[in-house]
Amino acid sequence: MRVYKRKDRPANDPTKLPEYQEAAEQLRQASRTFEHLLKLGKEVTRIEPRKLQVHVDFCNKTLKEVSACCLSDRACFAAN
Repeated sequence: MRVYKRKDRPANDPTKLPEYQEAAEQLRQASRTFEHLLKLGKEVTRIEPRKLQVHVDFCNKTLKEVSACCLSDRACFAAN
């Protein structure tokens, strides 16, 4: 997992959008990976299915939040 240092940037800073988009793509990839492991089953992965489901749910929930931020940022940038 990457840890980003918080940058002090003004509201509507256009450099935020690419970071949100990159985070969204990483979340989509992580979600697909966890879903694939979940489909393989415990016999193959030796990972509890409920733990994998928690990861899938987290990725999807966070992806929705990031997507909402991207949409609102695009609207803000378009207005400027």
